[in-house]
Amino acid sequence: MTTSSCPAARLEPAQRMDLAIETLAKDANLSKLASTNDVSRKYLYQQKGKARDALQEAFAPSSAGEEVLFSIPVTSAWLDQFVVSLTLTCHSSYRGVVQFVHDLLGVSISLGSVHNLLQRAAKRALELNCAQDLSAIRVGLNDEIFHCNEPVLAGVDARSTYCYLLAAELHRDGDAWATHLLCLRDQGLDPDFFIGDQGTGLRAGQAQVWDIKTLTQWLKRDVLELAGPGLATRLELFDFVVAEIHAREYLEPERIRKVRVALQNQRDDLLAFAAVLDEHLDCIAHAYEVSAHLVRQACLLQRKPDTSNAFWQGWNRLCAQMGHKCHDVFEAVMPAMAQTPRCSSMVENLNSRLRNYFTLRRQLAGQYLELLKFFLNHRTFLRSRVPERVGKSPRQLLTGEAHPHWLTMLGFGPLQPQQG
Repeated sequence: MTTSSCPAARLEPAQRMDLAIETLAKDANLSKLASTNDVSRKYLYQQKGKARDALQEAFAPSSAGEEVLFSIPVTSAWLDQFVVSLTLTCHSSYRGVVQFVHDLLGVSISLGSVHNLLQRAAKRALELNCAQDLSAIRVGLNDEIFHCNEPVLAGVDARSTYCYLLAAELHRDGDAWATHLLCLRDQGLDPDFFIGDQGTGLRAGQAQVWDIKTLTQWLKRDVLELAGPGLATRLELFDFVVAEIHAREYLEPERIRKVRVALQNQRDDLLAFAAVLDEHLDCIAHAYEVSAHLVRQACLLQRKPDTSNAFWQGWNRLCAQMGHKCHDVFEAVMPAMAQTPRCSSMVENLNSRLRNYFTLRRQLAGQYLELLKFFLNHRTFLRSRVPERVGKSPRQLLTGEAHPHWLTMLGFGPLQPQQG
């Protein structure tokens, strides 16, 4: 008789359980029971043993601290979440994942399976990283760290700690930095300023990409700002800025050239207001019999808010020089400026944060860094010295919008319900 034709083999699990329960009865006649169900007495004794073992395990006294707290359904999706979490949250190596799953769950998993799973997660992380709008970053912190003697270029937002750059490179020169920063600019990265150390490559890369912005900010704040130097100085500064923009025209010829040519052609019109302001300030100096330099300083002081220490320090210096005339001069300068027609057009050391993630991780190379960047930006802070960060992720702090759990976003969700 083959196994498939054996009556015992054809019994359903529920039928086997009922049969095992019947064998435990005191008045059970195993010979009759075997004949009725067309099975052997040996088979019945096997089922009886299984049932007795199950009852003994269920009713065995538990030692203190060994009672079952809760159970969770272990599915293939849950195992995927578990493996990815071990790798990123616990900094586990691939072999560590294999050993842990084998020892605690009794499940065999190969190194190749772990690798393929992380590859899939890294691919999805890259897509999500590239789709993120970075325009909310106002202060960028850039740094260079090293893994296996090769540089890793890193950049984070100062306020939210959102990591906008994490890339391994063969070199850390200006071209390497500029390449990544240009790509990030397409995602909206346009901070007010960067903070970095004295790395020559880092600064050269930033200069290549953001020198134009620095020059335009200088043009706006120091040349075209109403409270500024005299016309002669503004003309010199204007010509200097235009010349520097011209020198960097090769970076983006079409866009930069249009701006540069427009500035050159409109220089006199753009600075016409400065001549009017100079005339107003000269009249004030003559009327109150004070030097034109002091009146100009009173004008420049208007650039600072009157709630700042710098404003009142400047006020005190001018009062010491002009005496009782100081208040009257200020009162005359403010309407003169209002009546002038205007023309308007901390490095954080990342080593301590990233070092633990770099150990034992050669398999994914640059793809792993994309996955790591995604994880760091989307996992929530359990605690922080900055209260507003607790319970939120860097991305949520950056955008002000909530998002699903990072595992769910990578396609490994939904998560198991939280235990009470």
